[in-house]
Amino acid sequence: MLLLSMNVAVRSAACRPQGADLVITPDIARASYWDFSEAQAIYEAGVQAAEEALPDLRSMLGMATPSRH
Repeated sequence: MLLLSMNVAVRSAACRPQGADLVITPDIARASYWDFSEAQAIYEAGVQAAEEALPDLRSMLGMATPSRH
């Protein structure tokens, strides 16, 4: 129960960005911070979320989105 409480507390604190212009939030709702067996899936979720945020980030920086061939 203690680990579950800590997991909830860590996630809650991480969900409160203060003054951030862009927040990248990977879909890791089913993952536990204490279970490293899902590390690769968590990493891949982070990569996917970052790639999905690139157009917004480029727009914020005044950069054109590269065309895909």
